Amino acid sequence: MKINKADGTLKIDDLDPVATFKDVSGVYIHSKFVDEYSSAFKSTSKEYRVTIGLEIKTEQHIPLFKLISDHAKPSKEMNEVQRFLESTIQKGK
Repeated sequence: MKINKADGTLKIDDLDPVATFKDVSGVYIHSKFVDEYSSAFKSTSKEYRVTIGLEIKTEQHIPLFKLISDHAKPSKEMNEVQRFLESTIQKGK
């Protein structure tokens, strides 16, 4: 993902701009239970898919990051990525 503050656009994988900062209504983080497993080394046996993405004013959701976690609640680092994206986009509007 590339954030171009100069022209206020976001790109994924060198494609055309996915969105301009003005098109983004928010940055979402969503956690979804996907599986259970057995492990003697982990404190939990659940697996969650955490997605961080953009909410576009046309009510479209564009996933940016898909991560696997042992907990339903996003980690501190995942929340920091969300806050960074929100802050960068808001400052560029």
